[in-house]
Order: sequence, then structure tokens, then C-alpha cells
Amino acid sequence: HMHKGEIRVESEINKGSDFIVTLNVSEDAYNPDERSSENITTEEIQKYNQRIKETIELIPEKLTNKEKDPARESIMIVEDNKEMNDYLASIFSEKYDIIRAYNGAEACKKIAKQLPNLIISDLMMPVMDGLEFTERVKQDVTTSHIPVILLTAKTDENDHTEGYLRGADAYITKPFNAKNLELLVQNIQKSRKQSIEHCKQAEDEIFMKELMELIMANLTKEDFGVTEITAHLRISRSLLHMKLKSLTGCSITQFIRTIKMKEAKTHLLNGMNVSEASFAVGISDPNYFTKCFKKEFNITPTEFLKQLK
Repeated sequence: HMHKGEIRVESEINKGSDFIVTLNVSEDAYNPDERSSENITTEEIQKYNQRIKETIELIPEKLTNKEKDPARESIMIVEDNKEMNDYLASIFSEKYDIIRAYNGAEACKKIAKQLPNLIISDLMMPVMDGLEFTERVKQDVTTSHIPVILLTAKTDENDHTEGYLRGADAYITKPFNAKNLELLVQNIQKSRKQSIEHCKQAEDEIFMKELMELIMANLTKEDFGVTEITAHLRISRSLLHMKLKSLTGCSITQFIRTIKMKEAKTHLLNGMNVSEASFAVGISDPNYFTKCFKKEFNITPTEFLKQLK
């Protein structure tokens, strides 16, 4: 209210809520005694922005109640027979979170809300059988990566062929040995993790290369930071933070500072003075530059130059 603003909410049941904060930025909206007489220069704003990068730490999004243990994987069991559904759940409930459905149609609705890591589905079910369900899972880009194991009492090879054509990853025939089913699940998950890790390493290399090139190309720009990086890479701030933390152990602000200081050190070695090196890495405030340099190398840039003589 002091800023002539308002907060309102627009909400729709089962859809979500928007919270809208409006602030009045028109000078005419305020009385003379409500207006600030303080003048702030562009240079002061730049220095403030530079310092704020040092203090803001990106915080990863909090886990929801459904994600108390992000390392624990989930298995979806799709089986219309309640006793068999219960039995399958009992086999895996100790190591996995269990999502249960009693036909393919129900399973499709539950997958839309929570993606499992693996699916075990019966072949013969009412409403939607295992073949149609498997085909839907494998044709949807959001679920096509999920391994599907089909359970069947049929031994006809033609039925197995049809399942594989629909995208099933494995078959197991009833009655089955519980231990063999556990081992099948473990082997499928292990193979999938190895493939994911291989792809992840390649993606991480590409990500780090692109990030380094982006930072180096904008090294002299004082206002270049997290906002510009996330816009260029088309990822969220929290994802950038978590990804960089996992790969380097430091935040994006720390990472940028380290690159800048290493480049500044090279400039000093190549004959630049402190002011020139500072401007060359996009820092106009010499005091801030000295602080960053000392934090990185445990010595001030002036002391470093003295050592070179």
C-alpha cells in the first residue's frame, strides 16, 4: 500500500493459482514527502549489481512431499487381479515406491501425474489391455523412455512378438519366480542407467563447452551474468545452479568469478597493470576486483605484480 500497489490472486480448483503483485512506478502517484530525493548514478548501480552477484546464491527448488527421497525409484504395477497386484507390490515395495493401477486406462491417468522409472503390466486386462497400454506409453515422447515388462499366462510366441512390436522391453510368463522378476528389473534398470550415464557425460561436456565459450565471449561486459546465461542456454536459474554444482562444486557466480580472475592473472603476467586487467574482465570497481583476486589466489593483484619484478 505504501507503494500504491496491490496483491491479488486468481485461482481455479484443480488447475492452480496465480498471485499478481502490482507496484505503481509513476512519480505522479506519490506526494512530495513520499518521494526519495536521493540520486543514484549509473556507475553506482553497476557497482551494486556487481556486488549483488557475489551475495546471491541460487537455491534449488524444494522437494515436494512426494519426492522426499529423490534417489528412490518407482515402479508402476498394472494388474487387474487384486491378489496378483498385491503380490507384485509386496515384491518391490521395500526398494521402490509403488504406483498401482488395475487396467491400462487407469495407468495412463496416473502416469500423467507421476512418471514411474519402470512399468510391470499384465497382458490381459479389461478397459485397456497391456498391449494397447504399452503402445501408448512407447508412442508418447514423455513416457517412451520407460521400460515395460509384460506379464502373461500365454506361451504363444505370436503374442510375445506382438508385445515386442508394440514396444515391450521384456516378457515374463506366469507363474513366475519372484527372484527372477527382481533380477530382470535390476538388469533392465542397470542397463538403462549405463546408457543414461553415457549420454549424460556427452551432454555435460557439450554444456560446459558452451558455457565456457559464452562466458569468455562476454568477459569484458560488466553487466553480463546469470540472467544473460540462462536466457542464452534456455534453462532456469535453479537448473543452471544444480547442474553446475554437480559438475564443478561451485555456484554460477563463483564459476564466473574464477574464470575472470584466471584471465585477469594472465593479463597481469602479460604486462597489464591492475586497472587494465580489471577492465579487461569486466570489473570497473578496483576495490571489488582486488577483493575477488585475493579470494581466488590469496594475494592482492598489486602484491602479485610485485612478485613478478
